[in-house]
Amino acid sequence: MKKKKVLLSILTIFCVLLVCGVSYAISPDVQAKILAEENLASYLKMIEPDYKNFHYTTQDQVMKSYLGDPIKNYVINIENFDENKNILEQAKPYAFYVFPVMAEGNIITDLTVVLTNGEWKVVDIGGHLSKIIYDNSKKIKINPNDNQIIRCAGKTFVVVNKEGKEIGYSPYFNDPSTGLEKETLTSSEMLKKTFIHQKEILLDLENRSSEPEVRGSTHQEYDLSFKQNKSIFERVTKYANHLLRRRT
Repeated sequence: MKKKKVLLSILTIFCVLLVCGVSYAISPDVQAKILAEENLASYLKMIEPDYKNFHYTTQDQVMKSYLGDPIKNYVINIENFDENKNILEQAKPYAFYVFPVMAEGNIITDLTVVLTNGEWKVVDIGGHLSKIIYDNSKKIKINPNDNQIIRCAGKTFVVVNKEGKEIGYSPYFNDPSTGLEKETLTSSEMLKKTFIHQKEILLDLENRSSEPEVRGSTHQEYDLSFKQNKSIFERVTKYANHLLRRRT
């Protein structure tokens, strides 16, 4: 009887580990990183001749680059935004991954991977969003992975919940009307005011434009689906093959 219980326990543990392993392997986070790592070398070759414009110190650094962990992206529908609620509770996950491209322990640039119509695609190499986030994380003594990139009203923001309090900043622009300064940490209240002001700007552009769609429109739609076209078997196989290639 005891042997049966031991065998049953072992079988149960094995099944749990198997299910957890498969769930991990097929997850969007893992599949996105596999694609990023598989395509990194080709994108590095593409930018190697122009390495200085991608913030590399020497050309030799380029092909020695590797990927860090991405900061997750979220979307806020500005049309439904409620100033009386927390920012992060209104943010919806977005299958958009900004991977820091690193060399010699330093963040150099970004590689962006997006899930579009069920397929993972590398859409860009360049920019310095990851570096801004990592540098600011050091200043306020938080883990970079605790940050959330928020896409709202056609703009990019970075928000974090630190000790139960929402704070954040704009990595790219100033908004004099609300007092928001680029890369400067501020309160969630100022961020909310900036969201609303950016919405007003977009509405004004829409009203004055003869075009049916204005870039960054309040009606801008994001594909928030995490559904992947590849089957579970295909994704597990891709993960296994990726592990084998890394070990050879």
